Amino acid sequence: MGAQGGRTTRPKQPQDRKRKKTPTVDIKKWKKQGKSTTQELEVPSGNICLVDRQMLDSMLSAGKIPSMLVGLVQKAIESNEEFDVMTYNWSDEELTGVFQLIDSTIVSHVKEPQVQPVPEDEKDRDPDLLYVDEVDFDDKAFIFQFVIGGTASLAKFRSESPRTVAST
Repeated sequence: MGAQGGRTTRPKQPQDRKRKKTPTVDIKKWKKQGKSTTQELEVPSGNICLVDRQMLDSMLSAGKIPSMLVGLVQKAIESNEEFDVMTYNWSDEELTGVFQLIDSTIVSHVKEPQVQPVPEDEKDRDPDLLYVDEVDFDDKAFIFQFVIGGTASLAKFRSESPRTVAST
């Protein structure tokens, strides 16, 4: 230990550090500290959009999953296996629910270009707006998979996606 002006100094110890006055739980540190969940995404058609991500379990807890799919989604979340949408034997009701879920996800999670829900009356369509039924189905399915967190399966989707699926 050295002497400095007649005083003996010692190396600083952890207890010597001044503690920052912070609340016991600093919420800002738990949040994503300014990192946006909005990401640029190139879709199979070659178009680019800005998309917000949201995990499937949070969509379920937020009530965004159609009721006819809730059980299926819960099973998919609970199992550690990847759910293969292309080979699953969908009932007509489940398929309708999947299309509704995909469309509502596109409307709520694609930030640019903004995608509008289909108007109830065709006369209410604005030619300057993009409606969800005008987006190619492959692009919608790709965006949906990205939103719920499936980046690894996006490459698989691109390589295996049949081009014969009609748009919804």
